[in-house]
Amino acid sequence: VDVWAQDVLIEDHGLRIQVVGVSTDAQAEVRAVLEDQVALTDDTFVTPPLADDLTFFLQLRYRELGYRDAVVTWNVKGNLALLRVVEGQRYAVGTISYTGNTSQTESDLTAYLLRPTHERTGASVKTTPFVFADLEEGSELVQRYYQSQGYLDAIVAPPIFAIDPLTHSVDVQLNIKE
Repeated sequence: VDVWAQDVLIEDHGLRIQVVGVSTDAQAEVRAVLEDQVALTDDTFVTPPLADDLTFFLQLRYRELGYRDAVVTWNVKGNLALLRVVEGQRYAVGTISYTGNTSQTESDLTAYLLRPTHERTGASVKTTPFVFADLEEGSELVQRYYQSQGYLDAIVAPPIFAIDPLTHSVDVQLNIKE
């Protein structure tokens, strides 16, 4: 048995959902997102729209966990939704650099930049998962932080990303005009 690719089976509300290709690290998250979605449905029989919805939310969750290339597909077999996952590599935020900053501490800027991800994952994570949308939102928080500090015309450009496929990390650069 390959501990890196296991099945997750959920049976609830008369529905059966089997997910193939889930790594050990992602099993709890996969189970949680699918159980939440099943709890929200009134369906008692697996249908293609339900399987498609489950796939959408599962793939979204994988992105939130840092699996930027994850692909989830579905198939319906009787009353079984069979979801297949190809996780790809999990990426984390690497080095963060700032250009144009002369007035704020980098630790303060980093706290604002990573806030969307940390609010979802908790501050206790060892490495911050790379989530493109969260970092874009975080850069907007950095801009608002500058404005709250009296730099009313401050502009923070969208983040620039440099992917390192060897370390599975993504370096982030923020260009700031105070």
